[in-house]
Amino acid sequence: MRVKLLLLISFFFLTGWVIGQSDVQFFVKTINFTTRKKEAGVTVKLMEGGSTVNSVVTDASGEVKFMLKSGKKYKVEISKPGKVSRNFTINVSKIDDELLQGSSKPYGEAEIALFDEQPNIDYSYVKDNPITEFFFDGQNTLLQHDEILADKMKKKIEKIMKDTEASQKQGEANYNSIIKQADALFTAKKYEEALTQYEAAVRIKPTEKHPNDRLIEIDGILKAAKSANLANSQLDSEYKALITAADGLRDQKKYPEAIARYNEALAKKQEQYPKDEIVKCEAAIEAAKNAAANAEKYNAAIKAADGFYGQQSWMSA
Repeated sequence: MRVKLLLLISFFFLTGWVIGQSDVQFFVKTINFTTRKKEAGVTVKLMEGGSTVNSVVTDASGEVKFMLKSGKKYKVEISKPGKVSRNFTINVSKIDDELLQGSSKPYGEAEIALFDEQPNIDYSYVKDNPITEFFFDGQNTLLQHDEILADKMKKKIEKIMKDTEASQKQGEANYNSIIKQADALFTAKKYEEALTQYEAAVRIKPTEKHPNDRLIEIDGILKAAKSANLANSQLDSEYKALITAADGLRDQKKYPEAIARYNEALAKKQEQYPKDEIVKCEAAIEAAKNAAANAEKYNAAIKAADGFYGQQSWMSA
């Protein structure tokens, strides 16, 4: 009784094929493990001794056909981006046409189900080991398969699926917790801390829109902040240089020039210090004007007194 490979491979009967004595037809059908629909865009390679004999990409039918030479052993590799790669072997080295009745010739068929490759799951056994091996049993035109290998692979796949489901549940819980923390940090404008959390979320769900959008947004915010800090640093240096120059002019009693520098500093940063110093400089200028006016009056009085003295006008002097 034929055994159908559960989950991964199913065989289906075809009518006998009348072909050349040294040819064996083998049909490969690829399907999606979850939907069970035909899988297009799958690369199916026929290998012999490490060399590629043929390579075909499936169309919408999900099917390919290879013509094998009897007396050889082949390996079939099935791959598609985002899917776990599979392989199986075909041993047609012991085909004896004399054991077959009539004009029927050996042929083989396999239906291969591909499943998505998930992060943090070890698929090395599935990728590195054959699903099974097909061979001629000397009686049936349909190539048989190694049931022990197939059962071992079936159990391994079932365990991987359980591990994947558990990992996805744990990953979902971790993701939700991380996103909650990240959003809170983002709202608090703790962008660098939020960045770390969103990056952790993306490692769990690489294609999720929300954390990826936030990473782009935070990158823009941090770059703008860096540019602003650089500009502020340069502005601060220019401000300090102007204040130093203004203070020097003030100490030299060059008050108008000092006021000009303090005003330039205020144009850079609205600080109280240059405002106070401008008031002081203006007061100093006013005091100097008053002192000069008083000195002029005094000198005029002295000059007038000297004139009266020369004229011996004692009463006027």
